[in-house]
Amino acid sequence: MNQNRVISISDNSFKQLTDGREISDIAKIADVTLRDLQASRSENLLIIPRDLDDCEDDIADSTICSLDRKDLLSTGNVMGFVGVGQTRMKIGSRFDRDTTEDHFLHYMLEKVYHLNLLDFQFTFDSHNIFDILLYLFPYYLDRAMSQGLYHQYRSYEHNDSRLTGPVDIARHIRKNIPFTGNIAYRSREYSVDNNLTELIRHTVEYIASKDTLDNILGRTEQDKENVSQIRMATPSYAKADRSRIIAKNLRFPIHPYYSEYIPLQRLCIQILLHEEIRYGQSTDEVYGMLFDGAWLWEEYVSTLLSPLHFKHPQNKQRRGGFSMFEHSRGAVRYPDYYLPGKIVLDAKYKTLQEKEISSFGRDDLNQIVTYMHVLSLKKGGFIFPGVMKVPTKNEGSLKGAGGKVYPLCLVIPQKCADYKTFCGEIKVSEQTLIRNILDIINE
Repeated sequence: MNQNRVISISDNSFKQLTDGREISDIAKIADVTLRDLQASRSENLLIIPRDLDDCEDDIADSTICSLDRKDLLSTGNVMGFVGVGQTRMKIGSRFDRDTTEDHFLHYMLEKVYHLNLLDFQFTFDSHNIFDILLYLFPYYLDRAMSQGLYHQYRSYEHNDSRLTGPVDIARHIRKNIPFTGNIAYRSREYSVDNNLTELIRHTVEYIASKDTLDNILGRTEQDKENVSQIRMATPSYAKADRSRIIAKNLRFPIHPYYSEYIPLQRLCIQILLHEEIRYGQSTDEVYGMLFDGAWLWEEYVSTLLSPLHFKHPQNKQRRGGFSMFEHSRGAVRYPDYYLPGKIVLDAKYKTLQEKEISSFGRDDLNQIVTYMHVLSLKKGGFIFPGVMKVPTKNEGSLKGAGGKVYPLCLVIPQKCADYKTFCGEIKVSEQTLIRNILDIINE
């Protein structure tokens, strides 16, 4: 029996399946929403972003794929790698025609997560899917540490003369008869040395033990500081406790204030468990890493616009939005990016089907025009990826209050010999995009 069935496909595309085993395996995840997959608490499947309900494209209710009665496989906006049973499916970007290399997806991950993967031969498959987890760890650790060290009440057992809690009578009789001056008692203290910080510490030490990955934890001074704080906060760390700490965290509720620790906890569990995972052992096991393509594209574009001082409102944190009404805090909207007094831009992970900007669809156009009107701006645009250059040309002035909407295409290099070549070519595309935006602003 073939143990290495691999289906390579792009997002938003179709593929006819003919292998009975592939069809049987894929049917287990076909038409299952990401919300339901995430709720299943499969510790071997990581979906990014974790807060699916905060995505504007209703990704939570979308699926990895669909399978019709004629075994035609279709995918949506989700990219990455997923496996079930004996079948593995690799989903690349439809804007990267060479799906065996995933250069575009690779590059977006590098930019969004501040990685340096130029010499890292990375593809989405089961052999190195967990390598990328290790590279993501410092990013999620920094996000969590920005909320401070995680505190939790923890119970301690004492046996001394400094009574600060209820007496443990059974333990006192067992340990202190005849009486020697000590009292056995318990205390409950608000501590940074708890199950979650211990889990993070185990992950830190696991990564540090890998000779080939020794630079991951020390790429920046901030990374070093974060690791140092975790080590100082966990004096009770013991390598032998790893299995117990993992088990404690599998059903460990995190206080909502520490929201950034939730994805970090999930990531740590996956890293620490990966050596125990044996793919294909269970016909129902789902594993892998998936990214919402629209979210990843939006965050990638943000790395290009932030140096130009564009605002990037955050719907999740309810930050940077604006009310549509005067003297009201209601009807708050969060455009993707805007430069006050200049322009508002919307990121779209979709193709401009025709030469005209209106081909993006009614809802997209209505949204950008609404933003322009409420923000009193005369310029707006859509930033989207493409495999060929699209002229930066508006369709004329809008009726009523006026204004112009522009198509802004980032050309994705095709058929590059290697990842280094791809990086060089896409940087040229980025410079062209930025130049086009500045030209529109300065018109």
